[in-house]
Amino acid sequence: MWRVLMTSMYVLSFASAVLLASCVRKTTPIERLAAKSRVLAWAVSLLIAATPAVFLLINTVAWCIVMLHIAVAIIIVFILSFLSRKAFGKGFGSDLKAIASISVCAVYLGFGWFFAHHVFETDYVVSTEKDIGDPIRIVGIADAHVGITLDGDGFA
Repeated sequence: MWRVLMTSMYVLSFASAVLLASCVRKTTPIERLAAKSRVLAWAVSLLIAATPAVFLLINTVAWCIVMLHIAVAIIIVFILSFLSRKAFGKGFGSDLKAIASISVCAVYLGFGWFFAHHVFETDYVVSTEKDIGDPIRIVGIADAHVGITLDGDGFA
């Protein structure tokens, strides 16, 4: 089951890279380049779409997470463009869709990266009418990012 899950994640991540390349390919600067050379336009689009591969320096899961988030952002922006076209008769241009998708994803993942590296302690006061005897200490760990931002030494 684990292999199916990981294989699906990698397949969807590569599909996300193709989606990103397709989105970049439809932008105005690349369209101008395509007028001269379609092969060069696709090569530049694929090169730009490959820039998230820098996350492979962390590990393959980090790259997959970034690619899947980019795909979700692209899909959301395309849905909003479709709804805008239906409601107002005009959707978003290809340049705006590409810039908005990548910007939203970069901001969202940037906040995630920040909060993954700046963990905040939250104290809660729990009260009950029941007699529990000795004081109870409750400890919870949530979303520890073990392996990405927290290694075994930091976890201990």
